[in-house]
Amino acid sequence: MKEKSKKFSIMKYLSRYKFWIFLYIFLTIIASAGGIILAIIMANVVELITVSKFTEALYSMLIIIGISIIQRVCWYLISLIYCKYSSKIMSQLNLDLAKQAFKLNSKTYNDHDTGTFIQRIVEDPARIVDGLATMIDTIISILTSLIMLVYISTLNVWISLVLIAIVIIGFVLESYRVKVLRKNRTVVRSKNDKIHSLTTEIVRSEKDIKSLGLEDKLSEVSKTNYEDYRKSRYKMDITNTTFLTLRNFVINIGTMLTLVFGIWLMDKGLLTLAAFMIVYSNRGSLWDLIYGIGNLANIFVN
Repeated sequence: MKEKSKKFSIMKYLSRYKFWIFLYIFLTIIASAGGIILAIIMANVVELITVSKFTEALYSMLIIIGISIIQRVCWYLISLIYCKYSSKIMSQLNLDLAKQAFKLNSKTYNDHDTGTFIQRIVEDPARIVDGLATMIDTIISILTSLIMLVYISTLNVWISLVLIAIVIIGFVLESYRVKVLRKNRTVVRSKNDKIHSLTTEIVRSEKDIKSLGLEDKLSEVSKTNYEDYRKSRYKMDITNTTFLTLRNFVINIGTMLTLVFGIWLMDKGLLTLAAFMIVYSNRGSLWDLIYGIGNLANIFVN
């Protein structure tokens, strides 16, 4: 008999907490916007100090303190909302997936490893909820970094061209990294499911295994499976580490060259100290933008 299946939709679970999800996004935007404002005001403070306008600099520092307090409160509330409602969504997903398991026929169970069902029912809800929270944070981080880089680009056309070149190179590297990681992760997850399946069967059939004298045979099978998993995991990690190192190297060198170029522009009178401080204070925006785009692609793949 053919099984009837409903299309899974995460929105079914999220819609129950629309207000809190909106508040989570809103507070994250406020906290992220505060970071942009702080960077601009701090650069202005440095310029005020260099021209001996200490009173104005003190007033600006008071504003910075106020914004920092608001930021910390926002991040704390964000953490509270996530802790409370992510656990509720995960428990509801776990329960529904467990109920759906009773509706599957014997053929479906025979066609898949036991570990696959255990992984999907127990671990996937947590991965989905964590992925959604990370996705929201990543999107806002990307937008924040993009806004900051656009603002920096308006300070000097030559600096903007350097930044654009670095972003393009970093984006190409990150795109290829995610493509390779996706392929390797599929292999690793498959081998991990086999390990879960075998372990489950050993625990479940412990008495039969002993009575039939299959301990040595199953130990050898377990060793082979774990070795396959270890090798595939090592390949995935070492490949990903190589790409990350190359990406970070490109961004770091590009950032240093941008700062050197900025100093040269200051020497020629083409860039103010405040503008340079904004570039310097937000040099991490390049990394945040490129990493965020790659991370977002990875989340969607998962």
